Amino acid sequence: MGNIVLKIVVFFLLISVSGIIASETNLPEDEIKKHRKLESHLILNLFLDAIERDGLIVFEQKITRSMINPAQVAYIYDIEKDELTISIYSKLKSPIMIPHYDEKFYVDAVSVVVGESGEVEIVKAHVLPLQE
Repeated sequence: MGNIVLKIVVFFLLISVSGIIASETNLPEDEIKKHRKLESHLILNLFLDAIERDGLIVFEQKITRSMINPAQVAYIYDIEKDELTISIYSKLKSPIMIPHYDEKFYVDAVSVVVGESGEVEIVKAHVLPLQE
């Protein structure tokens, strides 16, 4: 996916998530929330460090850490493939115009899906038409 190869050590994190989920039945609800929040922040920090180091190319423009506001971390389990992926949704601080199109569109957010191997599998640009 462009210049970015995220080695977020997702495999380790996925194993730790599995361990916490397995042991959650013995934890109070506020402790479970603390663990999930800590894991999400760890994933976000690793993601942001990788973005700063390698960059993320969206429509010919390099996205850096300072250009995004992460908003969501989602854990997605694919039942058919028996795989867990992580999706990180981030809003752009300033929209990016899409080049080389007659109609005016812009990107206001990006989602990055990272698989169990730690590699970026999908980069989604959230595209909207420019309101004139």
